[in-house]
Amino acid sequence: MFQLLIAIICRVVTIETWRKISLFVALPACAIVGYVSLKEEFEHIHHVEHDPPTFTAYPYLHVRKRKFPYGDGDHTPFWNPIMNPEPED
Repeated sequence: MFQLLIAIICRVVTIETWRKISLFVALPACAIVGYVSLKEEFEHIHHVEHDPPTFTAYPYLHVRKRKFPYGDGDHTPFWNPIMNPEPED
């Protein structure tokens, strides 16, 4: 009986300890990391908008045997007009 009571108390203490760690350590850490990474990402987007990348014509780029079955047929779903420049025809 006494061992069972100690086991229950230890389990409750462990649950409460991890609950407090989750609330007071993990959530603020996630918020801080999210803030820092978003700030850096917005700086990167601002830089790319003012100095966009130039297209380099490698022989393996824009090889199309047939059109893509979605959109305009020339761009993948991951195509980004800011980061992926168009080739100069």
